[in-house]
Amino acid sequence: MTPLLPENTGKTFSKSELVEDLDFMLKTMEDIHPNLYFYLPEDSAKVCAKEVKKTLHDGYNRISFFSQAAQLVAQFHDGHTRVYIPNEEYFKYRDGIGLFFPFDVDCSSGKIKILQSQSEEYHSCQDAIITRINGHSAEKILDSMIAHLGFERREMSLKFLTDVFRKLLFLLYGPTSTFSLSLTNKGNVEELECSGVPFKIIKQNIEHEQTIQEIPYSFEILEEKKCAILDFRSFIDQNRFDKFAQNMFKDIKSAKVNKLVIDLRKNGGGNSGLTDVLASYLTDKPFRQFSGMDMKVSKLIRKHYSVMVKLHTSFPRCLIPARFVFPFPWKKKIGETISVEAEPSISESNPLRFKGRVIVLTGPYTFSSATGLAVAIKDNDIGIVVGSPTGGLASTYGDSFVFSLPNTHLQCGVSHKFFIRPNENRVLEPLHPDYLIDDSNHTSTSDRVLEFAINSELVNP
Repeated sequence: MTPLLPENTGKTFSKSELVEDLDFMLKTMEDIHPNLYFYLPEDSAKVCAKEVKKTLHDGYNRISFFSQAAQLVAQFHDGHTRVYIPNEEYFKYRDGIGLFFPFDVDCSSGKIKILQSQSEEYHSCQDAIITRINGHSAEKILDSMIAHLGFERREMSLKFLTDVFRKLLFLLYGPTSTFSLSLTNKGNVEELECSGVPFKIIKQNIEHEQTIQEIPYSFEILEEKKCAILDFRSFIDQNRFDKFAQNMFKDIKSAKVNKLVIDLRKNGGGNSGLTDVLASYLTDKPFRQFSGMDMKVSKLIRKHYSVMVKLHTSFPRCLIPARFVFPFPWKKKIGETISVEAEPSISESNPLRFKGRVIVLTGPYTFSSATGLAVAIKDNDIGIVVGSPTGGLASTYGDSFVFSLPNTHLQCGVSHKFFIRPNENRVLEPLHPDYLIDDSNHTSTSDRVLEFAINSELVNP
């Protein structure tokens, strides 16, 4: 990847540079993705690309080009294949005198609901529903944002927008110091003119929330219920998780817990190696995260694994040619796809292995490796799944290869593998829970899914 130089933030480009970037992006994705046109047929994609090229002209900046390129890639309907939201222009505006939308919002219901105001002046607007912003309907705004994302399910896109709404509003609708809003507030229709707030105010007000969100995993034990709850938010830092899991299962054994609830509803994925760590505490049966994997062979992927060996393996293994460490990309010719069957693994004896019931909670923001964990627990008969369908797919394209475009330096990701769930079903669909429970009214004081998991005597359907 080649980063954008700070002095080039705000630079404009010629049409020929933009067309070159678009062609480079599509060619790279075609070379790497096992089946780029699984959802949008190749002929349709070529027509869409041709239409995008017609709209390009001299003087486009990165944000304008991002909008066109991201909407094209989003039509591939693969959440791991996308044009990433550019940060440089946003950061420059944020760190200057820029003013931002003064409300934190929740978009997960398909509406723009105010969670809290970043200005004391507008605290009475909490829980109000925004119907218009600066003349644009809320429906149009959400649809325009979702069109840039490309997640497989709309519910996942809406949940994701909750985290990036302020940024996308700035990028897609431009900077502004004031906002004209139409609201439905406690049954009343209101019009509101409000000023933007500087980022330093937003940062101060949400600092505690960010600290909570940055905790990737935590647990608590309800001794009277003999139940442990693992709040699993992110698949990061395998060494840290290894120590965390050991301490957690020590406490679980000491407290004689007989039910473990694994909450994945706020987990967008990460390093799937954490699944193997957790599984070693949950089962002594043969276990596999997926039954097989397809990978398309390309020069870029071969180079990628060669770099991985040099940078991420210890001496002397880092000196071994990559084709001996990661042999798959060398087993077939460039352009061909290799299919690999995954062999089940059996965990070593573990004195802390949990023998009670395992319940996994899923929702529309359960994505990527988090979906994979839920699928593995279900397909390997380790536990049951409660909640709503996952935001990610049970068999899925993934493991993004990240690259940047030569002129605009926008970053893109493209799936270079297709993972087949343990039960060998290749259908592209979310994981459907064993017990379907509506989680749309989940609040800080009421959580029907968690309460159901804790208090019900659940068995496999």
